Amino acid sequence: MRWMAERNERVRSKLGKALKQAGVIARCKAIEFWRGGREASAFLVAQFYRDHGHTIRPRDWVEQLPGHAQFIADVRKTAEALAIAPPVVEVLAGYNAFVSSAGVLTRDLMVVNEEVFFLYSPEQLKAVAAHELAHIANGDVDTASFNFLRRRGLNHKQEFDADALAASVTGDPDSLASVLGHGRDAASHCHPSSRQRIRKLLERPTKTHSERLAEQADNDGQNRVR
Repeated sequence: MRWMAERNERVRSKLGKALKQAGVIARCKAIEFWRGGREASAFLVAQFYRDHGHTIRPRDWVEQLPGHAQFIADVRKTAEALAIAPPVVEVLAGYNAFVSSAGVLTRDLMVVNEEVFFLYSPEQLKAVAAHELAHIANGDVDTASFNFLRRRGLNHKQEFDADALAASVTGDPDSLASVLGHGRDAASHCHPSSRQRIRKLLERPTKTHSERLAEQADNDGQNRVR
């Protein structure tokens, strides 16, 4: 039947993309092991450019983008608060469906669409950075290439958890919610719908990052006593 053939073709296409990305990241991990993360990031940027035909904006160009300097400062400050190393930030020219606003491809590399610097306020840009850095802090990027192969519920939980951590470290859930309001509402295998994410983000009380760390320390202490 035609609908079944079309469905199977979509599955094969998604699986092929997931396996291809897994191969790229595997090569990056090998480079990270032998030569360090920054070289792996440079390799992945080049591979991303070849695979998707998008231009990586040069450094002197991106420095002129509105809000770029503050975005980089927010990335470094938020990474410090989360106790992780700040990733290299590369800017993609034009719209890229593979990375709707921003994404972390490894622990050392964040890619951002240039259009976000024209669409979002400084507070919204900070929320975007915090969400992506939360994925690194939560360890999500270590298995990011297998998103399509994992259970839908686990993928969705990672997004909800990253939203919650981003809101706690910025203390500003409203800015992240407003960014999510720009996205498509439909859920996918890897992401819950924007409406679900906004509802969860705003319905739960937002603890500050220091409060979350103190609570975690208390729980760890209680577990050791047991």
